[in-house]
Amino acid sequence: MMNVRLQLCRATAALLALAANSAAQPAQGDAKPPALWFPVGETLVYRLRWGLLPLGTARMESRWVERDGRKLLLLRYTSHTNRVFDRIRPVDDVIESLLDPDTFLPVEFTRTLIRRRPLCDETTQFDRAKQIAHWHSRCSGKQKAFPIKPDTRDWLTFMYLLRKDKLPEKSRLSFPVVGDDKVSELVLTTHEIRKLRLGKFGKVPALALQPHAEFKGLVSKDWKMWMWVTDDARRLVARIAINMPIGSVKATLCRVQGPGDDFWTRRSEDDQPECRPPVDQ
Repeated sequence: MMNVRLQLCRATAALLALAANSAAQPAQGDAKPPALWFPVGETLVYRLRWGLLPLGTARMESRWVERDGRKLLLLRYTSHTNRVFDRIRPVDDVIESLLDPDTFLPVEFTRTLIRRRPLCDETTQFDRAKQIAHWHSRCSGKQKAFPIKPDTRDWLTFMYLLRKDKLPEKSRLSFPVVGDDKVSELVLTTHEIRKLRLGKFGKVPALALQPHAEFKGLVSKDWKMWMWVTDDARRLVARIAINMPIGSVKATLCRVQGPGDDFWTRRSEDDQPECRPPVDQ
């Protein structure tokens, strides 16, 4: 039973890893923020399930912030298990990427993963001039500097970059991504665009992808992972699935909030209880 719990916990973290309910507020200053391919202030809510059992919810949010007089974009991911799984293996994660909106390259990447106690609390700072990343773990006290490429991003920034351009079908693409204390090559194998059944959103066209990257403590080489990106202007990550020996764990998009009036926000007005934030948030 303990092995099942451990695998389930890792799979949930992987989904959230790959897988703001606040309005977008431009920081003070005269410069106008650049136009992006997604609306800043958007909130995406995902329902997590192990087979038919609900695990909890995950949220991906964006907003403007100011640091040292600069307008920067903050991407934020949070995940929480429900009350049932809190008794088995609680998950309470916060992952943030602070980036330059002009280049869409991260300045700082932080991860705080909690399983009853902090499992991971680390920060990676990117020195673009020297093409070096500085990693620091507050749990272990370890520090490390490692080389990066001009287009190296963290995986959270990469998830939003996926939405910029339409990906070709039946292709194999590779990207340098920081997942832990090093740069890994994230390989994407794209398949075909097909209709995906997505709850209250109905059947939506989506491109199936198979990502492969082994990030320490998250993704096992023995697991098979799939992602689906909608084939429309938003290009939302609609579902992530991981197939393991103990079953399938899925993260499914169930609500879209924020700026804009389109198919996604209108369908999201009919709220689902399991997509609402926990009472203590």
